[in-house]
Amino acid sequence: FASSAGTLLMEGQLDNRALSPAKPFDVISFSAGPTNYSSDPGTTFNVQINAASVTNVDGILDELKLPFTIPGGLALNGSCHYECLDPRFNWNLADANNWKTTSDYTFGDTNQWTKIEKPIHGDWDQDSAMYVANGPLKSAGELGYLAYAPWKTVKLYGPNCQRVLDLFAIGTNTMDTFVTNTIWRGRVNPNTTILDALSTVFNNMAVDNCTNDASPPHLSWTEATNVASRIQANAQIYGFYTNLSDIGRNFMVFPTSATNELQKESIFRNTCGLLSVRQNLFTIIIEAHVASGGNIPLHPVRQRAVALVWRDPYTGEMFVRSIKWLRD
Repeated sequence: FASSAGTLLMEGQLDNRALSPAKPFDVISFSAGPTNYSSDPGTTFNVQINAASVTNVDGILDELKLPFTIPGGLALNGSCHYECLDPRFNWNLADANNWKTTSDYTFGDTNQWTKIEKPIHGDWDQDSAMYVANGPLKSAGELGYLAYAPWKTVKLYGPNCQRVLDLFAIGTNTMDTFVTNTIWRGRVNPNTTILDALSTVFNNMAVDNCTNDASPPHLSWTEATNVASRIQANAQIYGFYTNLSDIGRNFMVFPTSATNELQKESIFRNTCGLLSVRQNLFTIIIEAHVASGGNIPLHPVRQRAVALVWRDPYTGEMFVRSIKWLRD
């Protein structure tokens, strides 16, 4: 917005439908409402922005929730620059932690405030990879795409990873809203000591940014074996896995083809449906001794049986799948 009294420049990096084929911006428009100010040098005034949007042949790609009032402080022939700390949240104009003034604009470069703040926040995502599917989830692992704070997405790995893989499920059981009694077969337990069995889960797995990646790299058998070996080694060091989120908690060495946040999380996003820790099966030998005769046992009898007991390590639920009496 420009006037005879100065220039207003608002900057925000808009996502242009992240990871979709790049298309040029056709229109970047700003319009301002009434302003009451004089053109005297040093005069300050408020400006109300009524419209701010980015469009191309597909229509509006991104826009600011308006009206937005820039506070007084713009001097004659001067300029006022506002930047989004994280442009994914440019809709939240009331968040002073995200919209900040800056001494100079940075079109074509990383926002000045992002450069300042990112290095001092080790728990922030250190790259800008993000994806919005705009459709139904195909895996609970896709929750890792979700941005919930400036430069923070749901983490599927690392010591502070969120437990979304433990608390959400997607299945085909239409009779149960929460998919609590769907029976899954053929999954691999990450606690297995059989390296080849665990490696098959990762063999030829796509190291992709998202579900519509055109030609992502795939893990070779050697790379798959390396991933499985790290998972097995961590189980020995940190304790066996009782939840799927535990797999990523101490997994920090990734294949070389995983160069950004989304590709690293593909290790867990693309395999969570093939793994299960909720299949502990125990074989229990039972032996009972009974006798008659009070303090002087008479006619002692011994009976033995073998029971197969299934236990869910997440809920603690257990039940006897079968029991068979044994003969001497």
